[in-house]
Order: sequence, then structure tokens, then C-alpha cells
Amino acid sequence: MTTLVGRVGGPRGAVATYFIPVVAIALGVIFLDERVAPVALLGTALVLGGAWLTSRREASRRTAAGAAAARLRRHGTLGSQRGSAVL
Repeated sequence: MTTLVGRVGGPRGAVATYFIPVVAIALGVIFLDERVAPVALLGTALVLGGAWLTSRREASRRTAAGAAAARLRRHGTLGSQRGSAVL
């Protein structure tokens, strides 16, 4: 999980915890031969839908400052690699 959080950030990485109940239901059905109530299926659909809504990226949220910060993280500099001088 820490690798995921390091790659995508805390808020998006936390979405992974939403899947714990979904996996628990699936494992219960597969290994313990449990029955799934219809309300559990509805809840699973809501969890998956909510996880999708909270983790999707929106292009309009990306600002010039955000793009510059991403470039800084990737390359270690805001300017180009060639010819940029530190004043």
C-alpha cells in the first residue's frame, strides 16, 4: 500500500481500502460457500461506484502550478535540462 500511496498520493491511494469489504464478500462466497444477500450486492455496487468517482482524474483540476510541480518531481528542475542556469 505504501508503494501505491507513493505513486498516486494519499487521497487516491486510500481508495484501495474501500475494496476490503468487496474482497471479503468474494472470499466468503468462494471459500466458505456463503450466500450473498441482495443488499450486499447493492452495497458492493455502491462501493465500486464511489471508488471510481473518488479516484478519477479530471483534466480541469490540473493547473499550471500542478503541472510545474509534477515536472519538478519527474526531472528535478522546473526549467529545461539544457541551458538552464541557476541565478
